[in-house]
Amino acid sequence: MHCNQPVRSPVGLILTLALVAPGAALAYNEKDAISDCESRLRSEYHLSDLRDAHATQLPGDKHFKVEGKAKVDGEKHPWTCEVKDRHVTSAEYSGPKPKGMSTAEKLAIGVAAVAAAVAINEASKEGGEGHSGSGASGAAGLQDLVGARASSGEGELESRGYRSALSFKDGHSSFVNWRKGSHCVSVRTTNGHFDSIVDVGTEDCGSGSHQGGGHEGGAGAAGLQDLVGARASSGESQLESRGYTYIKGEKGGDSSYTNWRKGSHCVTVRTVDGHYKSIVDVTMEDCK
Repeated sequence: MHCNQPVRSPVGLILTLALVAPGAALAYNEKDAISDCESRLRSEYHLSDLRDAHATQLPGDKHFKVEGKAKVDGEKHPWTCEVKDRHVTSAEYSGPKPKGMSTAEKLAIGVAAVAAAVAINEASKEGGEGHSGSGASGAAGLQDLVGARASSGEGELESRGYRSALSFKDGHSSFVNWRKGSHCVSVRTTNGHFDSIVDVGTEDCGSGSHQGGGHEGGAGAAGLQDLVGARASSGESQLESRGYTYIKGEKGGDSSYTNWRKGSHCVTVRTVDGHYKSIVDVTMEDCK
């Protein structure tokens, strides 16, 4: 007598495997380690052309050593990285830094400028170079926040005197730079939780040199924040009336970017749908 055997669908088979080995669906492998290391290198060293990466599993839970090359100015330079328990514990690169990108490239990669100069000024009012949860300064004093939910971590950073400066997305992670006095840290968030907190250069928290003087009590972008939200035509007239000279403009995605100069100050204005979306300080190189 012939009996028909039930045929399991691929979905049913996957669910069965997941129930038998629930950790399999959440496995962390060499590919994940490479992805995390490359994200860290892009954030910390501003590298964009990463290649030839390979991971070696080391003793311990989710412990990998990752090595690869960064192509800068036509030549490849080595980098190394270590991952323990899904966290990047170190990322080392000693090669040359990439040449500066255009204004549109800097901002179109997802950097959401939030009045960096204003944030810096507020941070300085908090006073002190940084007492933190552990008594240490900068990222060293914030490691107790690694693993916290992003909403709770952001509230705690603010309570410790930090103010957000710049943010951007990279793959499955988001990065927010925070400043307090002379300290600038970059917080990486993955799946709604703080994944890492590292020290970065103060230039990654916006320009802190343009303070004092200006139309609104500050020079450069700090004195122009009242124009954010204005119609582009009105904003341009205001910039000219305040002594700014148009230098150049370019398109990036659904936004346009114009650079304006006044004395030793250079600012970039981002326009979306005919209105000023943000005004940030940039280097004088962008106003040549």
